[in-house]
Amino acid sequence: MSLLQIVVFLIEHRPYGLPLEAVERVLPMVDISPLPCAPPVLLGVVDYHGEILPVMDLRVRLGLPSRDEPVLTERLLVVTTPRRRLAIATDEVAGIRAVEPAQMHSPAGLPLGLPQVAGIAVLDEGLVVIQDLETLLSAEEDRELQHALRETRS
Repeated sequence: MSLLQIVVFLIEHRPYGLPLEAVERVLPMVDISPLPCAPPVLLGVVDYHGEILPVMDLRVRLGLPSRDEPVLTERLLVVTTPRRRLAIATDEVAGIRAVEPAQMHSPAGLPLGLPQVAGIAVLDEGLVVIQDLETLLSAEEDRELQHALRETRS
């Protein structure tokens, strides 16, 4: 097995990661337009080079309180999931880390209710929870998002 490159980002000072190949870009926080009828895990949408990009509030998925307003020092990670491209609101992007296979652990021993976790990386700076791109948005949330996006175009 080869090294896994991950983008490490922070939410409430806790490190999380995504595979580098899924992260297209890191953007400064911008104004997020509300998207009526969107699932609660979405903050709204942003215009990304003419494309309407949903913005995910990973805080909600993690059971943390959502912020009333985004803070301009935060960052957006533009990622490509198996279903769609979206942005993830983060407090900070800590950088890219190379993870050895021996540093990766399966999420099998984690409590139920954390299907969005692909694994745990044990790095010098601590544990990094690697997010599963396939389950960032559930199939139902993705359908709700599709509906909300169609409604705004009407």
